[in-house]
Order: sequence, then C-alpha cells, then structure tokens
Amino acid sequence: MLDEIEFKKILEQLRTELLELGSKRLSLIGETEFEEVVFDKVKKLLPEHEIFYQKGSTSFPDIGIGLYGVEVKTVKGDSWVSTGNSINEGTKRWGVEKIYIVFLKKGGTPDIIVKKYEDCLSDIKVTHMPRYEINMCVAEKGTIFEKIKTTYEKFIDLEIPEKIRVLRKYYLSRSEGKYPYWVDPESGESVTPMSVKSYTHLSPSDKADKIVELFSLFPEVIRGEYDEAATYLLSKHSVFNKSFRDMFSAGGRIVFDYKGGTYNAPQVISHLLKYLKFIVPFIKKRKSLCEDVWEKKFDNDVTAIDYWIDKIGREFELSGEKISRNGERIKLNDVIRYYIEKLGI
Repeated sequence: MLDEIEFKKILEQLRTELLELGSKRLSLIGETEFEEVVFDKVKKLLPEHEIFYQKGSTSFPDIGIGLYGVEVKTVKGDSWVSTGNSINEGTKRWGVEKIYIVFLKKGGTPDIIVKKYEDCLSDIKVTHMPRYEINMCVAEKGTIFEKIKTTYEKFIDLEIPEKIRVLRKYYLSRSEGKYPYWVDPESGESVTPMSVKSYTHLSPSDKADKIVELFSLFPEVIRGEYDEAATYLLSKHSVFNKSFRDMFSAGGRIVFDYKGGTYNAPQVISHLLKYLKFIVPFIKKRKSLCEDVWEKKFDNDVTAIDYWIDKIGREFELSGEKISRNGERIKLNDVIRYYIEKLGI
C-alpha cells in the first residue's frame, strides 16, 4: 500500500518531469490538456496502482489514486492565487482522504507548485456559492482553517448550514458586521462594485430576467429558501432586494387549470407557471452555468431539464404546501411537465 511519504516523492518527481516540458510549452498548454498530461505521467510513475480520471468530469479531485487525490489547477496570469472547489465538496471522489494540488502558473516565468490541498486554502470567496481561495504561497499558519480555528478534516465533516454559521461568525467579526457579499463572480476575488442597484429600480424586463434566472438556478426558492439566490443576485448582478420573497410569492392562493380541472395552489405556483416558458429555454441555453451551480453534469439539455423538474418538485414538497382540488392532490412535477407540453417548449 502506498504511504504518504512515498506519494509525496512521486509528486516531486511529477513536478520535475512537468517542468521538463519547457517554459514555452507550459505557457501555451490548455487546462484540459495539462490535466491529461498530469494523468499520463501519474500513470507511468505509479504503474501498479489503479488511477481514476475522466476528461471533462467535475469530480473532485481530478485524479484519484486510492486514498490519495490530485487536483490540477491552471492559471493564465503570473499569480499563485485561484478559485478552488466549493466548500460543499458535493462531487468529491469516494474514498479519497488526502488531496494534493498540482498548480501551473502560465504567466511570467511558467512554474509549478505541488502542495497539500488543505495547506493552500487561504480564504473563502463567494461566487454563486462559497468556494475556497487557493493561494500556493500562503503562510504556514495562514490557511482559512487556522483563521476559523479548526482543521480541514473537521470542517469538511460539517453539514452545510453549520459551515455557513462558522464562516459567517468569522467574517462578521473580521468585517465589523458587514458580510462580504461583494466579490467578482468569475475570479472569486473580493471587489467593491461601483454601485449596487435596488431591484425595485430595475425595468420590468430586467426584473423578469432575474426571476427566470433565479427560478432556474435555485429551485429551493419555491419553498421560500432564498439565501443562495440572494447571495447570487448580489455577487453576480449587484442587485439588492429587501423584499426578496415578493419576487416569487406575495402570499395568498390561486386557482389554475390542469387537464381541464381547476386546482388550488399557493401564489408561488402562479409565478412559476408564468415564467416557465422562459425557464426551460434558459436551462437549455445556460446548461454549463446550471451544471456549475448544481454541481452536476448532464449529457444533454433534456436530462438537465428533467433534473430541474424533479428538484423543484422535491423542494415544493418540503415546503408543506399542496396543489389540490376537492381533497385530490397532484404533484408539481406533473403540472410542470403538462405545461411544458402544452406550451410546446
């Protein structure tokens, strides 16, 4: 069985061989190509071990070798800082316990640093969800886990709500009561926007676009869970809404037609059906964004839409609300599929 000391020596040899590719090759190599090169070299350095890698997969880390994993990172600029994996680690490879990162800096003089993953996680940045910030040059006692007074192993074992509570406590104490929502949605680096727009001041078409985007990406809004959606709206669009609930439901109930019958449902169903003809095309057009937010991979648009329908159906059931007529209850999933067919989308 491969022990960690041996594995670290293998990674040192891996770095040496990668640098032998030369600065010119490293400065031009693409992210996926670099992953494949790393995978091929790891296979040759560990011929007796079963190694897992799938091109284009969102699995974390990229390469699995029993208890060990290798995450491959590439940055175009002359920097050792990048955005890492979600703190959720929802796509983590089963059985992997010790993760190392192979980080290629292509800018300036191309170079590679190999380091234990947890030892280079310097902060948490919010894009559409909290993600680690990777800093390959972080000081020994400068990791995010040192700051929040825990270890990587303990932190990853926490449920998401508890992780968020731990992080909020730390950031609130550090920023004097102002939670740091203002971050760049692409790089994950903290920024201060030139202005923050109020949702009430948007045009009707802009408001509709935002509702469609949030309904598509965050199905949990159907049950009144708005935290992730609100964070996303702030960080990606710099839009703030103090009455977030009103975007999806103003309360009360509605009646609507389903297969020739009249059914009773909460107001949010009216909003959902109103925007359904835009939600389905959004998921088709922005499938890669949906995959990123949901941390899922789909073979085609149809499977992505099926996932969304099932997810929003489950979220609605969790709300405790119901769609009914004279005691008969129907599932939201069935209603959505009926209207998609009816609308021809």
